[in-house]
Amino acid sequence: MAIIVVYGIPGSGKTTVCERLRLMDKSIYVSSFDETAIVEGECEKIRRKRAQDASIAKIKDHMDSVHLVDDVFYMQSMRRPFERLSRSLGLEYGAIFVEASVENAVERDRQRSCDARVGEECIIRIEERMERSTVGEEMVYRSTDDLLRIKEWIDELKRKGRQKRIKMGEETEREERLRISDCLPIQSSTSDYNEMDLALRRIVSQMCRGGADGRMLSKVKKKIMEEIRRGEKMNENEIRRRIEYEMKRRKENYDKE
Repeated sequence: MAIIVVYGIPGSGKTTVCERLRLMDKSIYVSSFDETAIVEGECEKIRRKRAQDASIAKIKDHMDSVHLVDDVFYMQSMRRPFERLSRSLGLEYGAIFVEASVENAVERDRQRSCDARVGEECIIRIEERMERSTVGEEMVYRSTDDLLRIKEWIDELKRKGRQKRIKMGEETEREERLRISDCLPIQSSTSDYNEMDLALRRIVSQMCRGGADGRMLSKVKKKIMEEIRRGEKMNENEIRRRIEYEMKRRKENYDKE
């Protein structure tokens, strides 16, 4: 139903916040990057990638639940994979920023075991580079007084997510009723435009559910729709190949940037 990233400087109390919210609602799933063990000889970047992949796998296995993803996430780019995932899966997205002073965070860090400490210098450096969320809804946690307010917000995300999932299910059923064989060309008649429009929507929806970038698909859909309005005629297979070509081209351009 929803993906919520829980972020803040090391020692801010993110894990504690997740545990408290989990106690308030046992249906919540929590994924912490800190739980991913370090493999000997493995760099931090690879460990984080494994932690991210594990979190994403858990989300895909339990899409009808709320997922709290706990990590420092001090740059927006670190949170972006989960924001994109929420769009591609049709889930709600939000963030909880756990606010804490450097002094308090350093004190908490000192209470950790030696191998789990990050150090004062690292905490200060991350605090200086911290980027707040600009995508989706964000809540700020400062003390236990905020827990009830945040829990109510999570309940609202669950409600919105449930409605979105129901709507997606209805759209899937409607698509099944309107499905035409991929092998048959779209018949040339006064209904050509409607047939191509339905085929385009159906293919885009299938690719979105398959994990394709929803925002990029939307742009590709708009471009192909404009071509159809200008008189371009395509059968369903041709529409699918056209979408795949545009997605590949845009992704290559995006990677170059």
